[in-house]
Amino acid sequence: MTGISFYMANLSLHPNLQMQAEWRIRDMDIDSFVKIVKNNVKERLGNGYHVTVCEKDKNNGVVYTGVKVEKEDSDISSIIYLTRLYNFINDTLVAESTVL
Repeated sequence: MTGISFYMANLSLHPNLQMQAEWRIRDMDIDSFVKIVKNNVKERLGNGYHVTVCEKDKNNGVVYTGVKVEKEDSDISSIIYLTRLYNFINDTLVAESTVL
C-alpha cells in the first residue's frame, strides 16, 4: 500500500502508526497531497489512461487543484478536485489533536 491510501488506512489501525500518519499528512502541502493521489490513481487505472494534475480558476479568484483522468483516444475527461478534501483532512486532524 502506498501514498495517501497508506496514510488513511493507518489512521484507523494502530495508535503508533496513527500518530506517524497524522504527522505526515499534517506536514504535507497541497501539492504533495495531490501528487500522491495522482500517482495512486494512475497506478490503479494502469495503461490506457492519462492522469494529470490541473488547476482551475473558480469564482472570486479561488483556485482548485485536482486530478484529471482521461481515457486514451477519448475527448471526455473527469476532474477530481482535491483542495476541499485536503482542507477537510487537515482541519479534522487539527480538531482531533486539540480534543485529545
